[in-house]
Amino acid sequence: MCLYMIKMTIGQLAKKTQIHIQTIRYYESIRLLPKPKTKESGYREFSEEFIDKINFIKNAKAVGFTLSEIMSIIKIDECQDIYELASNKLIEVKIKINKGKELEKKLNLLLKKCPNKGSAEDCTIIKSFKKISMKRKIEIFTAGCPVCEEQVEKIKEAACPSCDVVTLNVSSDKDALSKAKKYNVKSLPAVAIDGKLAECCISRGIDLNVLKSLGLGVAG
Repeated sequence: MCLYMIKMTIGQLAKKTQIHIQTIRYYESIRLLPKPKTKESGYREFSEEFIDKINFIKNAKAVGFTLSEIMSIIKIDECQDIYELASNKLIEVKIKINKGKELEKKLNLLLKKCPNKGSAEDCTIIKSFKKISMKRKIEIFTAGCPVCEEQVEKIKEAACPSCDVVTLNVSSDKDALSKAKKYNVKSLPAVAIDGKLAECCISRGIDLNVLKSLGLGVAG
């Protein structure tokens, strides 16, 4: 007997493919699955071909394709076009992964600052949710020399897009020099984040890893 001559009810098909009956009906409604033949009695009969079609959909969904994308894949005749679609999906996945990593950093920062004791009202995580989002202010003190400028560029690259980055040249700007004295800057270049001189600038000089741990690259 031909494999596809075996007939099933929609309930039997749902059981074999481990999906809900409503899902099968939805796939039919959006034309992802063809309509099965209907017997004279009014009952619909599904061949085992439908198992292959549903497994195809499940496998494509498992690697991230949406139902609309799967519909496009079904209609494509050339492998090159399918390759392009899969390549675009990979780029999309990588973007989501990078966003996930940024969220991980933000959550780790919240947990690091949280005292993990006291009332919910005093919880720093709750307070961070309530506060109005503000731009993180990054002040870079420089003497304008080539060595300083190289460090300044690295700091600017590491800063987040929403950060308010200001370069203060103490050799040509009296206000910058006055502010540097206020922060007790001893060597240049130096960085202040949200009004506080970075620890590394007090003891040994610019350290990007330390600056990042203090919030460089993270929105306020």
